[in-house]
This record gives sequence, C-alpha cells and structure tokens, in this order.
Amino acid sequence: MIKKLLLILLLCSVCQAAQIIRYVDPDVVAGDGSGDSWTNAYASLFAWEAAEETDLDAANNYMTVYCRSSAGTADTATCIIAGWATSATDYIEIIGSDFPSDGIWDATKYVIHDNNATLSAIEVHELYVKIINLQVLLTTTTGTKYGILVWGDGDNSTVDSCFVKGICSGTGAAWGIQYTNTSTPNVIYNTVVSGFKSGTDNNFGGIFATSSSGVTIYNSTVTGCRTGVNSAGGTIAMYNCALGLNDYTEYLVGTIDYCCSTDGVGTNAQTPLDGDWAKEWTASGSNDFSLLVGGNCVGNGTDNPGSGLYSDDIIGTSRTTVWDIGAFEYTAGAPAAAGGQLIMIQEF
Repeated sequence: MIKKLLLILLLCSVCQAAQIIRYVDPDVVAGDGSGDSWTNAYASLFAWEAAEETDLDAANNYMTVYCRSSAGTADTATCIIAGWATSATDYIEIIGSDFPSDGIWDATKYVIHDNNATLSAIEVHELYVKIINLQVLLTTTTGTKYGILVWGDGDNSTVDSCFVKGICSGTGAAWGIQYTNTSTPNVIYNTVVSGFKSGTDNNFGGIFATSSSGVTIYNSTVTGCRTGVNSAGGTIAMYNCALGLNDYTEYLVGTIDYCCSTDGVGTNAQTPLDGDWAKEWTASGSNDFSLLVGGNCVGNGTDNPGSGLYSDDIIGTSRTTVWDIGAFEYTAGAPAAAGGQLIMIQEF
C-alpha cells in the first residue's frame, strides 16, 4: 500500500507543471541579463520574449515574468508574444510587481509604453497568456495602434487588474484592447481602460472585438473614450462594468448585465447618481476611479459573475455581497458621493 502511494505521489509530481520565473526591470544597468533575478533582470519585456521563446507545453512548464521599474523608466520596446507552445497548464503570465497599490496611474512604476512607434505595446499571438497588474500606455498621433492586441491564435487570454491608458491625438485609429481573429474564451476583469479618444474620430475607443472574436468583460471601468466598447464583427459580453464619460457607451455589444452607464444600456442597468459621474468616482481627472459611498455603482452589481474567476478588485480588496460595479470595490472610509470632484466630458 505504501509503495502504491509513493508511486501515485511520484506520478503526480511528474505531471504537475513546473514554474519558471523571470524578471524585467528597465532600470537594471548591471548583472548578466539572464533574467533569473532582479539583479540580472532583462531590460525590457521584448528582451525577455526574444530570449525565452520556447515550447512550454512539451517541457511541462509555465512561465511567470515579474516586471518593475526600480527608478521609474518606462519599457518602450513592443513585446510580441509569438513562437511559443502553451496549454491550460503550461501558460505564460506577465505580472507587474510594482503595480500602484491604490490603483491610480503612476508613471514611476512599471509602464510598457508604445510611444507612437509600432502597432501596439503588447501583442499576444499565443494561447493561454495572462497579463496581470500591468500599466500599459499608448501615445498616438497617426496610424493604427493598440495598447494590448490579442491576435490570431491568442485564444484563452486573460487581462487581469490592469490599467490601459491612451494619450491620443491626430488621425488614424487607437483602441485600448483589441481582439482580432481570435475565438473564445478571452476574458478581461478588474481593469481600467481610459483616454482612447481623438476629437470626434470614431476609430478610437476602449475595447474592440472584431473578425468573429469574442471577449467577456467583468468588473471593469472604461472611461474617457470615443466609444467605450465596440463589437463590430465580434462578440462582447459585459457584467458589472462602469462605462462613463465616453462619447458613446457601446456599439453593437451583445450581453450587457448589471452595468452602469449614462444611457443605462442592458439588463439590470444603472445610471450614475443624478447623472453625475462625480458622484461615482473619486477623481477621474486624476485617474482615480475608486468608488464613492452613495453612488449607484456601490452595491448594485451581481455577485461572482465570472463563476469563481476572481473574488477581489483591481488592488486586491475582497468583493463582498453585493458586488460593486467597475474595477474597484468600495471600501469603508472612502469619501461620500457629494465629495467627488470630476472633470466632465459631454456624452451624447
């Protein structure tokens, strides 16, 4: 009996995927660049991908990449994740280890930034890639650009507790997160997408699913965009999402449930208290989308819409019955709705 038990344990240990850990820090100037420690960190996520590209599935490994900026330098090299072999147990996860603890955008922390240079800050062409706690910045004045682009074989991707920010002007097209030629399931949760707008150009917006792609968005905040979400050619489902201060809330989106928007779209819909997003968010002009007590985003979501996918918010606050709407769960001691100060953008 003991021999059988030892054999079972041995087989389980053989079958269980092993973790490979790598590190990225644009501010590391010493070390050997192997990425095996913070001292030897890769200088960019691009450098990590180029050096480590491998068949994780055959090796029965999964890879965790921790990113930080120890002196506030942005990572300006586009990372294209392609040429790997992955699976549900042999996946890639990219984690911002210095993500702002309050969830407010902070340029002194790790930021992967496409400064109007290439197609996107991060491109995902592989299955089972998880992007967690990253700040992603896209600056664009011309051309077609994306903060995060999930392309082709990038099915089963996850964007978890990220802040994707646009600084957009001029012509072209820019989207915070776009899915093209992918299948489902792809998921986004606890994520803020903000600032993807250039005048009245309809080619700018927060989240876009095209070419039969599919994505489900949970407890996320999309704001300050020309169009909040667009599913032209794809399928988007949204639960517990806050879509405010966008010119258009959504375009041809499928399922919308327990969401808060100015026009109150979907089932179990909410609108901002007194039509005023200053009574929902602490200070969106300062990238602070934490919730104000008394706002309609507090206590009007649905519990656990992701079926156990997550149980906390963008900064790790536990979600409690009844879940709140948006990337943040209200915490006791936060300001009341009457105290909100917000820069308003006209919606129509």
